[in-house]
Amino acid sequence: MGWRTALAHFHAMITLSKRHRPMTLYLLSESVVPCGSDGIWEIATLPLASAKSLLALSFFGVTSAVGHWSTAFIMAELLGAQVPVNRIQVTPVLGDKLLCFKLKQRAPEGVVLSVEEIEELGYEWVLMTYHGSIGAALDAKLSSQDKLINAVYNRVY
Repeated sequence: MGWRTALAHFHAMITLSKRHRPMTLYLLSESVVPCGSDGIWEIATLPLASAKSLLALSFFGVTSAVGHWSTAFIMAELLGAQVPVNRIQVTPVLGDKLLCFKLKQRAPEGVVLSVEEIEELGYEWVLMTYHGSIGAALDAKLSSQDKLINAVYNRVY
């Protein structure tokens, strides 16, 4: 296990109890880290079947953040599920997941693509999981190290 993964797990243990709402699965039309969500992200490419399963078996809330009707329509066709148009700013918290639709090539300007044209261009599904901010994880780690150092110091002296 690498240090980034260990740090992500450590941060998750520290902040898991700080969640103020249930875990959310967001549907997005791009795989870009949302503004103000710097931190530790786990990113994995999924086949269509896995994306469908994730959506179908999702016991946590699903929120669409797809802002264009044409993209929402195509995502709905591919996933076999409703994808409402919902132009919102995503602000993930620890553990939230983003299921992102990503074209492998840039679409022509101003063109609304059909499902067949999307298939020709190529696409993939990307799952992004938010493990929290790096600063919070480092602060928590330093805080626990300070407590240990103080305890050892107090016992010795």
